Amino acid sequence: MLIGMISDTHDNLDRTKAAVDVFRRRAVKCILHCGDIISPFVVPLFNDDCFEKCVAVFGNNDGEWLFLKQMFEPVGELLKPPAFFEVGGYRIALLHEPMPDDVMAALPVDLVAFGHTHDVVAREGKPIVINPGECCGYLTGKCTVGIVDMEKRKAEIIELGAIR
Repeated sequence: MLIGMISDTHDNLDRTKAAVDVFRRRAVKCILHCGDIISPFVVPLFNDDCFEKCVAVFGNNDGEWLFLKQMFEPVGELLKPPAFFEVGGYRIALLHEPMPDDVMAALPVDLVAFGHTHDVVAREGKPIVINPGECCGYLTGKCTVGIVDMEKRKAEIIELGAIR
């Protein structure tokens, strides 16, 4: 099962569309958004029949919680972090702000996904720990997302190209 990871979209519609296109082309079955969606108008981009599941958590910059949650209802689930759930039999911890490394490594899950720092992290093992970086590209100049192959236990970071 391929899981797409995105974080810190910060209203960059062009880069968010590019991320969804990558996920669609790579046959991702589930998208996890690690927070800082920002505005509700970004949410419909994730409403695509080719994705079986979409789960997101609120980030520290998400201000319009009620409308974001309402917009997310046809897309999937929008939860308060930390969120713990299963996808395809895999246990997942979805965060916005990271926990200390030793705490994340000790969680009884298969995958820990977080955002907030805008810095890429991809540690394979048990659990896989990933921060896909920032989709928006505003702080680092790099627009990145991640794809995790849960069967192979491999994490991949994909650069989406220049900021627009």
